[in-house]
Amino acid sequence: MKIIGHRGARNEAPENTLAGFAYLRSLGINHVELDVHLDAEQQLVVIHDDTVDRTTDHEGNVRDYTTIQLADMDAHQLWHDWSPPKHATYDLTINRGVPTLKHVLADWPNLASVQLEVKPASDKDLEIIARDLIELCQTLNLGDRGIITSSSLKFHQYLNELDCKQPTGLVADETITDPIQTAKSLNCNYLCLDWQLCKDSIVQAAKDANLKLSLWTVNDTEQLQTLENWKIDGLITDVPTQWLELTKPV
Repeated sequence: MKIIGHRGARNEAPENTLAGFAYLRSLGINHVELDVHLDAEQQLVVIHDDTVDRTTDHEGNVRDYTTIQLADMDAHQLWHDWSPPKHATYDLTINRGVPTLKHVLADWPNLASVQLEVKPASDKDLEIIARDLIELCQTLNLGDRGIITSSSLKFHQYLNELDCKQPTGLVADETITDPIQTAKSLNCNYLCLDWQLCKDSIVQAAKDANLKLSLWTVNDTEQLQTLENWKIDGLITDVPTQWLELTKPV
């Protein structure tokens, strides 16, 4: 069972930042989930919300800022006093802003897997993101390490139209009544499921459908025995250190 850092390590370091990803690596974890949006220059950037309000010192839509403007922001707003471990090779005085996806991936030579979650957007933006994500994964030779995920059915349709060779995953919550069938109809390889919706029958159905199962966002270690019995592929968590005390990362 893979331990996958959610937005890096959301409850332990600044989310979706170079520092947060460096922190995750310092734990020996090279499996990560992160979020993708387009900026004003149609560059792929790593941030969860479609605005910069919550995680930076600015306000407004991500789509209205340039790549340089986003990089110049302070994306550590929720973690004013935070610093990476001393043994982590990261300079906190630089690169505090919203990073480009290319920068994040290029900065991670030992990357084992990345779930690239594309958030809902306009149809036009989703089409651009689909094309550019596929191209970036190919350019960086990510292969099966680069898993493109989304809850947007329209986005998955674009991936299929582009004959995407990357593994793909459906991000599913309670709004999707039949996640197994939906994932298969979209040619997905992964089902990324809200862990609170998971049960024995879904685990078995996913295996029968040849779908790898990642559960989000699992922060309660009391669920470890159940998760191990289910033999899920990945556990997406905000608090990776507490899981490291119980299991070794793959």
